[in-house]
Amino acid sequence: MADNNNEKDPKKVTSASDTSKKDASKEENSANSDTPKDAEKATTDAQKEAHSHSAKEETSDKPAPKKHKKRAMVVTIVVVVLVVAGVGFYQWHNTPQFCAAFCHNMDQYLATYEEPQNTQGVDKYGNEVSNTNAMMATLHRHNETTGKSEIRCMDCHHAIVGEQVSEGTEWISGNYYDPLDERVGDDLTKWWGEPGGNFCVNENCHAYLRDGNGGINYDRLEASTVWMDFNPHSQHHGDIQMACTECHKGHRASVYMCTGCHDDIDVPDGWVTYQENQEIMANSGTQLKGTQISESMVR
Repeated sequence: MADNNNEKDPKKVTSASDTSKKDASKEENSANSDTPKDAEKATTDAQKEAHSHSAKEETSDKPAPKKHKKRAMVVTIVVVVLVVAGVGFYQWHNTPQFCAAFCHNMDQYLATYEEPQNTQGVDKYGNEVSNTNAMMATLHRHNETTGKSEIRCMDCHHAIVGEQVSEGTEWISGNYYDPLDERVGDDLTKWWGEPGGNFCVNENCHAYLRDGNGGINYDRLEASTVWMDFNPHSQHHGDIQMACTECHKGHRASVYMCTGCHDDIDVPDGWVTYQENQEIMANSGTQLKGTQISESMVR
């Protein structure tokens, strides 16, 4: 019995041997079958990596895309916006509403300019005016004696850079008067570098009164009103030569200065006498400028 148990079964040995061979064969076949695929895959991956690396090198060799086109577009847009804004500001600057938009002491000047013509109104100091045509700013706004259908502020008050810088500085610093002192004659044109008469008599307004040098021809001025019963432009006072703006006021009733001597003449509708003018200015709280009538002038 012992010998039989110890003896190996030849069939089992053969079967085990065959199984080992089959397993070895499978492993070999598996190894043999996997190796080409892996190699092929590795080759493909290597080619892809090489191609990718080559593509990166080619890309890096190319110059970076230029941004100047985008920058030029931005600059163009900015320039266009600035130009449009500048034109718009310039147009607004030439409107009567511009000054009052920044300076509150211009409100009353704009108000008198915009009053209806040939009716009762109020001057820049709040005084009643029996006829607004006595205020030259109102009278000249719409007229039929010039080529323009509407006379605006800047047509008379020229936009001089130096003057506007000075006014802007005074506005920022608060160094200004309210109400403003009234300007007459040369005060109105000092920034132009021209005589005060040119404020009213120039190439655009009352040019028929100009002399050969661009000033006022007083003989023509006298002749222009010779039809009146009393000629206010008569030159019988050779030593008195007043500026136009001493009588013709822009934003308050004009003054018939002749009544300082002549008390028997008719005053135009809405105008005030010399004495009334003295009272108006005394109550205005502003400095009185212009010719002062004295007894020595009365003849």
